[in-house]
Amino acid sequence: MIRPDLNPDNEPAALTNLTYPELVEMIDLICEVDTEDEVVDYYAQTIELTLPGAQILDLFYWPDEWFQDPAQKEIDLDSHDMAKYILAWTKATLHGAENLTLPEIPATKKD
Repeated sequence: MIRPDLNPDNEPAALTNLTYPELVEMIDLICEVDTEDEVVDYYAQTIELTLPGAQILDLFYWPDEWFQDPAQKEIDLDSHDMAKYILAWTKATLHGAENLTLPEIPATKKD
């Protein structure tokens, strides 16, 4: 469950103690068709401020851009897959992700 202090009516801010389940839940909300644009923007900005370089909206809407590989245009990623790629790319460590096997970032993706 997303913590009560994460409120789309507030300004997005970096979270010092984000957990893996919270990251996945925020990605779930971003991916929901019925989520309002303001809520999507809030959680996307919160993720980016917490995990700089995550570029969650690119990963969700334009995976070929995120991976910098046209072959990835139709890749089907769920929230857990996206969270793992973000953690692998940003080299972040979150509570709740200690036993996850992170994917390798394709050689096509560059800084």
